[in-house]
Amino acid sequence: MLLRFLLSISILLGSPVALAEGFVFGKPASPESATRTVEIEMGEMYFKPAFVQIKAGETVRFVLKNVGNFPHEFSLGYTAMHREHREAMLRMQAEETLRDHGHGAHAHLAHAGPNTLVVEPGQAGELTWTFYQPDWLQFACNIHGHYQAGMIGQMEIMP
Repeated sequence: MLLRFLLSISILLGSPVALAEGFVFGKPASPESATRTVEIEMGEMYFKPAFVQIKAGETVRFVLKNVGNFPHEFSLGYTAMHREHREAMLRMQAEETLRDHGHGAHAHLAHAGPNTLVVEPGQAGELTWTFYQPDWLQFACNIHGHYQAGMIGQMEIMP
């Protein structure tokens, strides 16, 4: 009941609600608890597949393979969350440039939260998540310019 109330308030205000045990749409989980594995290829400004359906209550292990030439991010969230995330990354990058005169390249990528993973070129990574209830989310790369170039996927959490 409380979760539904928080979700309703979140939707009305247009802002995601982070809960102590995770986010309004779910929480991190251990790979051993996964009931399903979804492989996602990350390339130059795309995710393949770009649409994923999940069942509410399901725990999914995402295996993320970066086949591109640049670091890419896999971040679960709502549109507003991604916008805030990109703005925070730009601020961090600007502060880093001022502080290090550009020598600490990509240090701003190391801030990933529990719903986000950065995968370097030619590498793979995993993120496991339990989804609470029916919803629509995006998975996106919020590295500067990538989201704007279309590196966004859609996720439907079905009943």
